[in-house]
Amino acid sequence: MGYLTYGTDAANMLFHVVNERHRRQRPMIFTTNKSLKAWGRVLHDEDPAQAIIDRVLERWRLLRLYGTSICTLHVNLDEAMKEDSDQDADLVRISGKRRSEFPEPT
Repeated sequence: MGYLTYGTDAANMLFHVVNERHRRQRPMIFTTNKSLKAWGRVLHDEDPAQAIIDRVLERWRLLRLYGTSICTLHVNLDEAMKEDSDQDADLVRISGKRRSEFPEPT
């Protein structure tokens, strides 16, 4: 949660899913780059977001993952982010491939 934007009814829809899974004691996995306090802003409504968090936290286990993204392991980001870097081509080439895998027709 937090990577993509959601519509104004996202909190209500997610609450129904979480509430039903909570009621049936089914597992849930959330991946997010936002803190729990930010869920209200992400979902556009503080009240359902708080109710979602309450249900999730009752039987939760939090795993924090740190480190570089697996998608950019081949890029030396420390070097590429320097202002005087000469790796301009690598900044654009994140996938590790020099050309587009799916070229657009011209």
